[in-house]
Amino acid sequence: MAFAIEEVELRRVALPLLTPFRASFGTESVRDVLLVRVRAAGADGWGECVARSEPLYSSEFVDAATLVVRDHLVPRLWPARAPEHVAALLGPVKGQPMAKAAVELAVLDAWLRTEGVSLTTYLGGVRPRVDVGVSVGIAPSIDALLAEVGG
Repeated sequence: MAFAIEEVELRRVALPLLTPFRASFGTESVRDVLLVRVRAAGADGWGECVARSEPLYSSEFVDAATLVVRDHLVPRLWPARAPEHVAALLGPVKGQPMAKAAVELAVLDAWLRTEGVSLTTYLGGVRPRVDVGVSVGIAPSIDALLAEVGG
């Protein structure tokens, strides 16, 4: 099946957090997320921009990432016929690694779905599951931190 990007959609989602996340750059109660959906060869691929709402943790932030993806990255995508083409097509845009990653992952996800290949297989994984961790924010006390981690 020929792989050609048919459509790109950006979605902003406000995800309420179960508990506020406190870090050195501030406290968040809602996570502002930019999702990128790429439709190609009848399959939908998804990518997430991990930038925060404000440029307090990194120079990238969701409003700017949305503009960069919409106005500078998506227009460069149309010649892509495989995920390995995407980095070179986006290369002329300086910086913006979080925005670029969201686009690249959405294209890769769509391509893998058209090929019927799992991400694990594509990356050469040998196990069906991997252990993951969680990021916990700054707690007001050691006891509160232990309670959060224990939960």
